[in-house]
Amino acid sequence: MEDAKNKLCKWLRIDTILLNRMHFRFLAGMFLMVPLWNLVSCSKEASGPPPFVVGGSGMSDIEVIRDNKIDWSFPAGGDCDDVHMLPSGNILWAHTNGASEVTPNKQVVWDYPAPPGTEIHSVQPISNHEVLVMQSGTPATLLEIDTSSRTIEKSLVIPTTAAVHDQFRIVRKTATGTYIVPYLSENKVCEYDPQGVLLWSVPAEEPWAASRLSNGDVLISGGCKHYIREISPDGHAMWEINQNDLLGATLLCVRGAKRLANGDTLICNWAGEDLAAVGQEPQILEVTPEKKIAWSFNNTALVDLPSAVDLLDESAPTPSP
Repeated sequence: MEDAKNKLCKWLRIDTILLNRMHFRFLAGMFLMVPLWNLVSCSKEASGPPPFVVGGSGMSDIEVIRDNKIDWSFPAGGDCDDVHMLPSGNILWAHTNGASEVTPNKQVVWDYPAPPGTEIHSVQPISNHEVLVMQSGTPATLLEIDTSSRTIEKSLVIPTTAAVHDQFRIVRKTATGTYIVPYLSENKVCEYDPQGVLLWSVPAEEPWAASRLSNGDVLISGGCKHYIREISPDGHAMWEINQNDLLGATLLCVRGAKRLANGDTLICNWAGEDLAAVGQEPQILEVTPEKKIAWSFNNTALVDLPSAVDLLDESAPTPSP
C-alpha cells in the first residue's frame, strides 16, 4: 500500500505526508476519476431492503418481496393491517374479514372468520399454537385462540364508545400478560391486565399501533397524524419522529411499526390518505435510533398501499411462488 501511495505521489507531485493526511482513497478517486463509492463496500441502503412479507389496506394480496420482485403471493381476503412470518415459514395475517395462517405451499391451516358486524385488523402470535385477535365490534373483544384445536381460550371485553370501524387497529399482548390497546378514534393508548383492569393510559393522537418494548417503553405509530413515538411508563416522549424530521422521506400515514432486534424501527408509510404522494415517498423504511434511514423501499409496481410488514426469517422455508 505504501509503494502504491508513493508512486501516486510522484505522479501527482504530492507529498506523501500530505496525502496521508488527506486520505489516500479520496484523492485517488478524485484525480484518477474513480468514483469513491466503488472503493468501499455497499451500504444496506445501496444494496436494497432485506426480504419481507407485506400486506396493505388497498392491496389484494399479501406478498413476499425478495430481490425487488414478488417471490410469493396469496389472496389477502380483505384489507391487511397485520402480518407475520412465523418460525415455521407460515404466514399469519389479519384481513378485516378475519385472520388466517397459510403455509409456504399456500395451504390454509387456520382461519377465523369475523362474525357479522365485526372487523379484525390485528392478530399476534403469542405461542407456537396460540394467537391474539382483536375483534372490533359491539362489544369489542380480545380473543386468545388455540389454532391447533381451533378453540377460543380466553375472551376479554375492551370498553369503547367508537363505531366498529374506528375502534382498534394493532393490539399487542406483552411478555407479562398485559394488553397494550391503541384507541384509534379515542386518542389514547391503554394497558389492561389479564382481567381487563386498566393499568395505564397515555394520550396519543390517532394511535394505529402500539407495542411494549424491552426497555419498558411503548412504541406508538400515529396513523395520519404523521408520527412515531416512544413513550416511557411515566408518559414522557423518549424518542420521536414527526412528519418532516427525516432526510429523504416524509411521513404520511404511519401504520405498521415495530422495533427490530438491532434497535432500528421498521415503518409502513401508507399513502392512502394522500394519493398524490403515491410513488413520491418511501412505502417502507427502516430508521436508526439516530433518525437516519438505513434502507427504504418504494416500488408501486410491486406493492400498492402497504399497512403491515415483517422481515423474513431467513432460516424459515422460502414460500413457493
